[in-house]
Formats: sequence, C-alpha cells, structure tokens
Amino acid sequence: MSETLADKLRKQINGRSLVAYSILAALVLVFVLFDFKQGVSGVGSIAQVNNAQISILDFQQEEQRVQQYYASLFGGAMDFSSQRQLLQQQAVENLVRQELVAQAAKEEGFVATDAEVRDYIVKDIPIFQENGFFQRDRYSRFLEMNRWSPAQFENKVRKEIAMTRSRRFFETASRPNRTEVAKLMDLKNHKVNVSYVKLNAIELGKKVKVSEAEASQMLQANPEFLKKAEAEFKATQSEYDQKEEVKAQHILLAFKRPQDLGATQAPTPADPAAEAAVLQKIKEIEARVKKDDFGKVASAVSEDPGSKTKGGDLGFFTRGRMAKEFEDAAFSLPVGQVSQPIKTQFGYHLIKVNERKVAHNATWEEVKVLVAQKLIGKQRAEESIQKIEAGLKDKDEAGINAQLKLLGLSWEETGLFDLSAESVPKLNGANVSAAVFEATPKNQWVGRLVRESGDQYLLKLKEAKVESASLDLKAEDLVAQKRSSQNYESWVNAYRKTSKVSINQKILQN
Repeated sequence: MSETLADKLRKQINGRSLVAYSILAALVLVFVLFDFKQGVSGVGSIAQVNNAQISILDFQQEEQRVQQYYASLFGGAMDFSSQRQLLQQQAVENLVRQELVAQAAKEEGFVATDAEVRDYIVKDIPIFQENGFFQRDRYSRFLEMNRWSPAQFENKVRKEIAMTRSRRFFETASRPNRTEVAKLMDLKNHKVNVSYVKLNAIELGKKVKVSEAEASQMLQANPEFLKKAEAEFKATQSEYDQKEEVKAQHILLAFKRPQDLGATQAPTPADPAAEAAVLQKIKEIEARVKKDDFGKVASAVSEDPGSKTKGGDLGFFTRGRMAKEFEDAAFSLPVGQVSQPIKTQFGYHLIKVNERKVAHNATWEEVKVLVAQKLIGKQRAEESIQKIEAGLKDKDEAGINAQLKLLGLSWEETGLFDLSAESVPKLNGANVSAAVFEATPKNQWVGRLVRESGDQYLLKLKEAKVESASLDLKAEDLVAQKRSSQNYESWVNAYRKTSKVSINQKILQN
C-alpha cells in the first residue's frame, strides 16, 4: 500500500458519511468548539501502545461498556463480579486494538481535517441537536459527564475518522474482477441440504434408562465397576452437592440514565430526582403487592423484560449469580415474604422468595446408585456410538438407524445452503463444516464420525441441486467484504507485530 494511493482514495471518500455508520458504543466524536475546564482523567495508564498511553479513565469507561453489553444479553439482575477479570481483559484488548488501528492508519496518511470533525459534531450527532440545531449546553454536559476535555474528544474524532477511512480503503481495493464473481456465482448456484445427528456420549448417557435395581446389582457384583464408580464420585462430587439456592420472583423499576436518551457511553449514575421518583413508585407497588398477587403485578409493571412475561419468576439461583445487593436480600428473606425496595445498579427491586434449598455435601452412600446409573448409561451410549461407526464402515444404514432409535435420536437437517456459504447452517466448527463436502450425490454418507470438541457428528447428503441464475452484483459485494476483512486483519496484525504493547497488569488484578 502506498501513501499516494491512500491520498488518492481519501479524496474520493466523504468523511462524514463514513463516520456516520461506524461509531461504536464506546466512542462518541467531539471537537474543540468552546472553552472548557480540563476533564478529570485517571492517574497513570492501563496500557501503552508504542508511544501512546491508554488512560485508566478510558479503561474504566470501556470496562463499564463491555459489562453493560453483557448485562443487556443476560438480564438486568445479573452480577458479573466473578467474570470481572475476563471483562477487563476484553476491555483492554478493545482499547489496544483501537489504538493500533489508529496509529497504523495515521502512518498510511489517513487523516481528518478540522472542518470535517467540526461539521460532524455540529450537524450529525443527534444528542447535541434540537430541532435540527446544535445545542451548546447539551454538548457541555456530555463532556463533563464523561470527564473528557475538548482536546481529548478531538483526538477521539480524528482517530475514528482515520480508522474508518482505512477500513474503506481495503473495501475499495478488494473489489474482485468479473471472473472471480462468476466463480462465486457458480458456487452460489449449487445448493445442498445435509442430514446430521450430533452424538455426545455423556449427554446421551443421561438419557439411557438404567433402573436403580440394575445399578445396585452392578455395584455389588462387579468389583471393578465399584472402583470405577467410587473414582467417578471423587472426581465429580461437587456435581452431587446441593448448593444453597432460592427460588424468587422480582419486580424491577429501572433507572433512566442519560445514555437512555441517545448517548452511547458506559452507564452513569441515575439523576437524583429521577431516582427519587423511581423509589416513590416502587414503594407504591410494594403496598400493592401486599393485597394483590405478586406475579400479576410483576407482569403488569416490571421493567425486566427477561422475567416480566413470567410473572417476575427468576427460577432457582445460587449465590454469585445476582447483583450483591439483590443476592443479600434474596438469601436473607424468609420464604413467602416480600422485601422492601432493594437498590442495585439497574434500579429498584421488590423480591419475593418462594422456595429455599439448604446447602448439603453429598456422601458416597447417598448418591452411589446415581453415580452407577450415570456410568452405565454412558457406557451404553459409547457402545451404541461404536456400533454406528462400524455401521458407517459396513454401509449398514439399517443398523445405524436402529442404534439411533435405541438412543432416542432422530435426523436433523441443515436446510438448503449454497456452497459459497462461510459456514454450514446449524453445524458450527471447522471440522464438521469441512467434512460436509465429502458427501456427494453418488456417495451420500460421510464415511466416518466427525469429531468437533466433545461431540461427534453423523453426516449424510440429503439433497443437492443446481439453480440457474444470472450474475448478481451483490455477489461482488460479498467477495469484496470477505476479502477486505481478511486483508484488513492481516494489515492490523502485521502492524501489531512491529509495535510495542505493554499492559499494566497490577491494575487488572485490583
């Protein structure tokens, strides 16, 4: 890649349109427009990429953003303290990668002018607009809320535009020629549907019916099996222990934070007046559930989408899964009682505990029959899988289907997909995706069980057909997208190999 080519391409690309679709949740672009007090930043740094420091403040905000993302996936009451180190590592990696891309882009000459940055802030960020006009007060509050100075924001906008332009450069340079597109279309015209069965001896063993009498007899009559069962119990004893659990319902009234109005940064404290209003409302609901059914009220007013439709039911949960304040209240409540309003980072909750299980460490005598049933079931599942594998070698379709029936399994289908697909529908994993193409219309079976992690797959071609279609320009876009992604990643990785990256591990351990 030459600077001349990059300069030529930059002139062809409109900066504002590029940035508009590429803003990430952790990064909002701002320009130095007014005089502000210097933003408060973290002391020290979390990482250094060549000569650039990544501040602790940026790390804290990125960590909160990552946590907020996963909280939205797993429900508003989840507590991620046990996974904090993993979230921190992801946050640091995100920031390091952003800085690497920004530096690499700058070296290639991808830059943004003052006018581009200023125009983007004044015209294109919705949270700074009212009736189509830029609002200085909104801009000021946003900077102060995020503890960013105008200079820090300007640096972010310049980096983001440079990174976006570098990505568009690879998209433009990766356009395929017509011959390549024609080959892709040929692959797209060939469609197949694959039948498959997933085999997992441990999971299948749980479904095999083994009577208590049979398990007891095996323990008594077979010393070798008894030793194996005792070893299995010692290795997996915690699986049989009863942890302390509670079954609860809850009602959540969520805080409305500034980012709910359109900003994309990490969570910030709720407005005090808004929080007081939420507290008053939850107290009114508290009085209501003393007379009305808790589940009906939860279905009507709770703001937790994950449990609202189930009357606020969270099922059984152990310690360490919920926010600490929520957990402390739930595990201290007597069965049948409703808590007072409990405040967490997500809002105010009312909690009702419906059932409790007391912690208990299992003993061998208590669970030995269960352990024996598990082992016998696994052994039988393994034997059936071995017979299926033998049936593949002998091309014994009837024998294979007999074993599948014995295991309670049935064939599933991927559905028709074209040969240009990057992955096979419903079949994740490189091994199984590659093995699918070993089947042909003449030899429909993949003549072996394909192993993927702890699973094995039985594969058979069910249908293959060719469709006639004219050259589709969308196919060209697909080729360009895949190729540009690969080239872009190679470019970033190559720059990383020549860069010096250091992480402040002491901060990650706190």
